[in-house]
Parts: sequence; C-alpha cells; structure tokens
Amino acid sequence: MRSLKDTKKVEKLLSFHPAARANLELVEADLLNPASWDPVMKNIDFVMHVASPVPPRSSVKHENDLIRPAVEGTESVFNAALKNGVKKIVITSSVVAVSTG
Repeated sequence: MRSLKDTKKVEKLLSFHPAARANLELVEADLLNPASWDPVMKNIDFVMHVASPVPPRSSVKHENDLIRPAVEGTESVFNAALKNGVKKIVITSSVVAVSTG
C-alpha cells in the first residue's frame, strides 16, 4: 500500500473476506524507491501489485507523472520479487486503462 496510515483503506481491504486478517499482510512501499521493496519481499510466496498511481488530472504536469511511477514501480516490484524467490506475482493495471475521457 502507499500508506498503512490510511486506516479506512486498510480496514476496507481487510473486510473483503473474514479470513483476511489472519492470512493477508499489507505492507507499505514506495513505487519509486526500489530499495523499499526488498524488506517486504522476504519470506513471502505471493505478491499482488494491483494498482498504478492515478493522481488528480489537475496535478499531472507531464506524462511522466503517470508513466514513471507505473513503469518503474512495476519493475521494482518484479525485481524484488524475483530476487527474493517469490513464487507468484499478480499484476493488474489501473482503472484508467479501461476508462474513457
């Protein structure tokens, strides 16, 4: 997650399934800081990278405000997972990839 301090988002994720609290660990890491991924990839079997940052349209000054975190973040997740022996990686895109406008 981008931030574990957002308790509403954390609670929402944990509420999807009753067993989630016992079987799901949420971690915080920075998509643009590859070093932040190594510690969270140790001793895990599966990774779900399920979003790309989508800032408000008014704050996007350059296409790299969207592209850089998406590409470099995904690379950071993959590289750390491969380096640490993760068995399976699930990656989805952003909802923006299928929306119009």
